Amino acid sequence: MNRINALRCVLATAAVLFVAIAPGTALAAPPPNDNFANAETLTGRFGYAEGDNTEATKEPGEPNHAGNAGGASVWYAWTAPSAGRATISLCYSEFDTLLAVYTGDQLTQLEEVAANDNYCGEASRVTFTTVAGTTYRIAVDGANGASGYLELDWGLSPPNDDFAAAVAIPGDAGTVAGDNVYASREAGEPEHARPGGSSVWYRWTAPSSGPATLDTCVSQFDTLLAVYSGTTVDGLTRIAQNDDDCGYGGSRVSFLATAGQVYSVAVDGFYGEQGEFTLQWSRLAIPPRNQVGPSILGLAADGATLTSNVGEWGGTPPLTFGYQWLRCSVSGPSCQMVSGATGATYTLVSADVGYRMRLYVTATNSAGSATAASEPTAIVSPVAPLNVSPPTITDEPYLGADISVDEGQWSGTQPFSFAYRWQRCDSAGLCLDIDGETDSTHTVTVADLKSRLRVVVTASNGAGSATAVSSLSRRASRKLTCVVPRVQGRPLAAARRAIRRAHCSVGRVRQVRSRRARGRVISQSPRPGLRRVAGTKVNLVVSKGRRR
Repeated sequence: MNRINALRCVLATAAVLFVAIAPGTALAAPPPNDNFANAETLTGRFGYAEGDNTEATKEPGEPNHAGNAGGASVWYAWTAPSAGRATISLCYSEFDTLLAVYTGDQLTQLEEVAANDNYCGEASRVTFTTVAGTTYRIAVDGANGASGYLELDWGLSPPNDDFAAAVAIPGDAGTVAGDNVYASREAGEPEHARPGGSSVWYRWTAPSSGPATLDTCVSQFDTLLAVYSGTTVDGLTRIAQNDDDCGYGGSRVSFLATAGQVYSVAVDGFYGEQGEFTLQWSRLAIPPRNQVGPSILGLAADGATLTSNVGEWGGTPPLTFGYQWLRCSVSGPSCQMVSGATGATYTLVSADVGYRMRLYVTATNSAGSATAASEPTAIVSPVAPLNVSPPTITDEPYLGADISVDEGQWSGTQPFSFAYRWQRCDSAGLCLDIDGETDSTHTVTVADLKSRLRVVVTASNGAGSATAVSSLSRRASRKLTCVVPRVQGRPLAAARRAIRRAHCSVGRVRQVRSRRARGRVISQSPRPGLRRVAGTKVNLVVSKGRRR
């Protein structure tokens, strides 16, 4: 009895479940566009439709779409509004799709236009050329009967997608609404300011010569804008191009147009972005606008030459540029203009060491001016000394005479400090330091007789040091003679000292007007290098300033 009751309970439960499930199964229905005759109508140049092919069926006589038997097809019908290149995509669908496009009014008499399986992963996409007014039958199926959510995107290229089909824009000013949705890039087409891929074309003939400005400042996407001359897409000459001159998304160009010249205008999307825009044109000149900031080229080191790069500028040409170099503190933004540094290049000096350099560039045209600043350079570094011309011993080495050294010429960051080592050299060329002789002057001693003298000069600064050696003096001797020194070009006081050190005496000093600086020796007699008895007089002519 218990077994019978248990069996009855099982049967009763099964009956309840069957009743509960059966109505749902009975009510399940295919999608409204399951059959060819009930295809969902698509309208417009582009758009999208959402759908689902769950419970869809395959009709008798229906072809295999994309070569697969399928089994769960739904249908759409779209009439092409114009001729062009159409793209139909299921790339955002959620199952393994099949896609086919046909012409024809009867299911059993269709002509395939395009078909695809697995273009974007397991989803499908097709591209084909349309005939204006033709109705295209679109079948969406699931591979081997797969089903699920689908999104059908369709689009037809704009009428002015190709260079040859550019839309004419007339007159000195105007606006035109456009879009680049489903536009493409042609073979041989240049990039328009930045990488693109979805360009449309316009054509403008300049009614007169003068400024011309075009912009896409009103746009729904990041546009690119360029203007060209030329008659073929692969033989264009760029006149102007821009990206983002009027803020993110909006582009603007300005140039000097020539009356009667035909200009081709390309509107593209940055990296292929698409959307709607408004193209405006006028004959107004616009002032300069910096698009890419100036920069400084070169090594930030004392003595190096920096070169300006003006950056990129919008505005109506021609543009002229002015420059101002600045010296900026390291710890903050405080900058001071460098007096007279207004050229396109600037050679760094010792005063710049420890600072950063910056550049202001001012662009000017007929509509106004604008200034942009570069980023600062690295901290200007000092440069270690480098000998340019060697030291020289300026006096004759007579016993008891004081002889001195001219350090020569040095490049590098000043100030320099100098150290000296006097040396005594024998006839074989062996030179040894003279103990204790580390000043810029040396008094000739008995130990120096018959030796030749030289001095080692070391120049130092914060960046390092370098050493140079003077040439050898003649042999030190006891006899004093006057060897007339060369004093031309020296200040009078220095000339007097040099004459006395040469064991000569100062003779008549006469002053005349000349181009030389006041107080400089402009001539002397006797001539330099002559050997005379000690005390020979050297006559001097000294400048008293410029001629009036």
